Amino acid sequence: MISRVGIGSYAFRYAIGFDNFKPKHPMTVYDFLTVLNKLNYNRVQLCENLNILKFNEKQLLKVKKLASDLNIVVELGMNTFNEENLKAYLKISKILSTKFLRIAVSRKTYNSIKNINLMFDNSLNLLKKYLKEFKENNIYIGLENHYDLPTEKLVELVQIVDDKQVGLIYDTTNHLAFLEKPESTLDLFFPYLFSIHLKDYVIEKSEASYLIKGTILGEGFLNMERILKKTIKSNKLISIILEMSIERNLNQNTNEVIQWEKGAVNQSTANLFSCLNKLKEENYLS
Repeated sequence: MISRVGIGSYAFRYAIGFDNFKPKHPMTVYDFLTVLNKLNYNRVQLCENLNILKFNEKQLLKVKKLASDLNIVVELGMNTFNEENLKAYLKISKILSTKFLRIAVSRKTYNSIKNINLMFDNSLNLLKKYLKEFKENNIYIGLENHYDLPTEKLVELVQIVDDKQVGLIYDTTNHLAFLEKPESTLDLFFPYLFSIHLKDYVIEKSEASYLIKGTILGEGFLNMERILKKTIKSNKLISIILEMSIERNLNQNTNEVIQWEKGAVNQSTANLFSCLNKLKEENYLS
């Protein structure tokens, strides 16, 4: 089971950078692989924030070699489910010999029944059209709950496709956009569960609203032990991936934010491994 535990590139969203936060020296994919290796992970999910789409074949082969040298299994993460993206990630998957692709249907939060139906139909058509190619290359597809399609629609998609290489990825905070409890979403996903993305959260009362905020794994409202106990019962489980969604302190400078993020990842990793070791001692893990 420990070999299935990894970390995603969104654990280092600030070190890698994005439109509103640009480090002077952003963490590269090579830096990321080296760091996670030092943290004793041997599985990684390379998501869209690393701009893998812009890599040429030579760069991708360099990534593949480093991952192989460090004994790291590579997963890919794709956001926005359209044909252009799908074809590009299939090509990348083949070069990297990646066998698992995470798909987030849309970058946009759903806002109408019409949009939901359009996203659903588009996703279903693409899955059917490219399923043969996925199977020929032994690539498994995981659809993630991601603020776009409601849980029931994601389950329906997988049920219609009805293939062992198409399943679901459960993110432990994204369901909050639909005001679902963690266990409720997981129960619906469980028969088709390929992967779980672990993130923790807290809910705070403000003057006239409630704020849902990310926090260090193991220090928030998420019952990590209970979630993991259920997750590891899935005979389809491919991976357990640590992610982070903690907002930076706007009063800190860039270097301070990056150092704070590093500490948060280190503590989350320690809490995750501690929980897994406890489960192993209790004979939940082999």
